[in-house]
Amino acid sequence: MVDSGLLNIETDNEIRYLMYEDLPTFERFANWHYDLEINLPGLEVINSMLQRMENLNQINRELMQKLSAINEKYEDI
Repeated sequence: MVDSGLLNIETDNEIRYLMYEDLPTFERFANWHYDLEINLPGLEVINSMLQRMENLNQINRELMQKLSAINEKYEDI
């Protein structure tokens, strides 16, 4: 998972540590792997799709805010 960029690690005195921020991601991937039998390439695809969905959701929120501002502007006229 580290080699594919799904998780980040720190190395200190030749000991590799999983970053605390990545624990929920690691748990999610582990659950998908063991419970749903999803392999590493599948995890990579799912992760990529989830990131794209989050990006699209962010763009959608921004567009909705802009639309709301435009609507407020024209309601005052």
